[in-house]
Amino acid sequence: MKDYQNRTAEPPAGNLVLPQNYSKNHSAGNGRGEKLRIAIVDDEALARRALKRAMERRSDIEIVGECSNGSEAVMMIEESHPDLIFLDVEMPQLNGFEVVERMNPHDVPQIVFVTAHEQYALDAFKVHAVDFLVKPIREEKIDDVLRRASRMIEQTRIKEMDLRLHSILQILGTRESSELRHEPLERIPVKNKGRIYFVETSSVDWIQADGNYITLHTGFSKHLIRMKMNCMEERLDPKIFLRIHRSTIVNIHSIKELRPYFSGAYTILLQDDTKIYSSRGHRKQVEHILNYLT
Repeated sequence: MKDYQNRTAEPPAGNLVLPQNYSKNHSAGNGRGEKLRIAIVDDEALARRALKRAMERRSDIEIVGECSNGSEAVMMIEESHPDLIFLDVEMPQLNGFEVVERMNPHDVPQIVFVTAHEQYALDAFKVHAVDFLVKPIREEKIDDVLRRASRMIEQTRIKEMDLRLHSILQILGTRESSELRHEPLERIPVKNKGRIYFVETSSVDWIQADGNYITLHTGFSKHLIRMKMNCMEERLDPKIFLRIHRSTIVNIHSIKELRPYFSGAYTILLQDDTKIYSSRGHRKQVEHILNYLT
């Protein structure tokens, strides 16, 4: 058991209990079957036991710590990194809201306030608490809170993963090396459902723009990536990929037929019978295709 009471000359009062197998470097679960890590902070031993009894029967939960006052709560949260904390409002030394103020802003767990006094409800939701429970707490209410907290935690993890993947894609797509800058892309990184894979540029038939996004068309497959069309055009081999419209780039090897449309515009038929259209403003690029094909 981790001994917090020997860390200072004047240890905070109260009883802090942490399982022996927790690690200071333990990070929260990643939504792949790991248990929901929960801490309990309440100055009433009876209230702590009631919460533990209601949750220990669940196999998807791990109680990573419990304590009886605000000072110990700050220390416990910093070291055990719970996903969710049941936090009493009125406690010795620091109340529940003061505990929240002292949390690391980059590592704040989801919070459920627990109290016998309803007047704190408005303040609880000002700090974006999952819920505000008034004692005595019904067991079915705890189950409901745990379900909602689990959904919120998983959504947060997905957003964090999405941001990390987006950063990786930006690094891969905007490397500043002058040597690489002049080399055409051979593979294009694509993010999909929490993973990154690569599409060979030679397999891309045409590219379609939509605001800050583009779609790579490869046969019957489509790959959406966040990149502006101008940036993609700069990274492709101009001998193979030609801009025929402000929202369209085509691989000349994928073209089967060109049909005059009107006023210098063309209908371009691809090998899979997809039809795309050039614009009058890109007539020279289409003439380049004609020279290549003839």
